[in-house]
Amino acid sequence: MNTNTTGKISGIILGVVLGAGLVGGAAVAQTKTGGEHWLGLRGRIVHALGLTTAQRQQIRSILLDARAQRKLIWQDDNQTLGAAKNRLANLRVQTRAKVEAVLTPAQRAQLDVLKGRLKSGLKDRRTPPGKV
Repeated sequence: MNTNTTGKISGIILGVVLGAGLVGGAAVAQTKTGGEHWLGLRGRIVHALGLTTAQRQQIRSILLDARAQRKLIWQDDNQTLGAAKNRLANLRVQTRAKVEAVLTPAQRAQLDVLKGRLKSGLKDRRTPPGKV
């Protein structure tokens, strides 16, 4: 898999994870007894960014709009597969820019760190044991 494909995959994964996390809430919620309840990767990302309620609502709206646009793109029978892929790629770039515009500079920096960890984790999974 080339670097461009890896970047697209990690971007898609991060978008899905972040989008789903906006609905899912915090990653580690403290229970009333002081224990922890794990909500998965999406929640950890939302928690790590420290999104406010207003930010979560704005991003959720952006992602719901993008979902509706994706659906329309796939339903358009008057286009080639290549054209659909190009439109989807453009939509992904626009959606990512809108989401990042909602974040503070510190949150954008934290998101970059999380993206780096995600990419690193994907590379580690592709590398066979014992090979570097």
